[in-house]
Amino acid sequence: MGLFFNHVVPALFYVLKKLTYPLALGSSLLSLAFDRTPAIDEKVSGANAVNKSLPGALKDMVGTWKLQEKINVDQFMAGLGINRAKRAALRLAGQEYELLADKSALTIVTKDLRGHSALKLPLDGRGVVANDGDDGAAVRRAVRVLTDALVMTETLVGESKPLSVCRRTLQRDGRMRMDISKRTPDGQTVSMTAIATRARPPRLVHQC
Repeated sequence: MGLFFNHVVPALFYVLKKLTYPLALGSSLLSLAFDRTPAIDEKVSGANAVNKSLPGALKDMVGTWKLQEKINVDQFMAGLGINRAKRAALRLAGQEYELLADKSALTIVTKDLRGHSALKLPLDGRGVVANDGDDGAAVRRAVRVLTDALVMTETLVGESKPLSVCRRTLQRDGRMRMDISKRTPDGQTVSMTAIATRARPPRLVHQC
């Protein structure tokens, strides 16, 4: 039991975060820590709630979502070189995340048993650069808001073709669908789909 919780569980959440964190998608461990940051809770959550003036699909996606289903995840993980034991454990893992937005930025707070981390992306498409890609590579993460989708990309600095793409849409049943693709080191593309359901309705903010 001790070995499982001390070694397998931390590795499992590391792998799961790579899959479902909006843009990391197979990169090395994110530099965004799991520690609880008051600035995220107070400033982001308090200032970003349901707002029908948000652009495109974003206004219908803000809120808290819980990962419910993973499709083709085993093949996806295998393509990224994740071993069989971690792939098996991943099927049992859960995760929750919250999409928060105002007219200038989207913030995604990812939560699991160890805490949370956050990624804030400007809505003007400029993206943000961090040195937390595969093997510490510099990557630019950006989001595009379409009428019916949020498209998030992770691109190596100096390249124009995205390394990974996550397209979020809403299904007719109200669940969120995330179609994820990632380029492997040998130039192949692996893909998977994750389905999430609303965990709680979006929080309302009363404006004076």
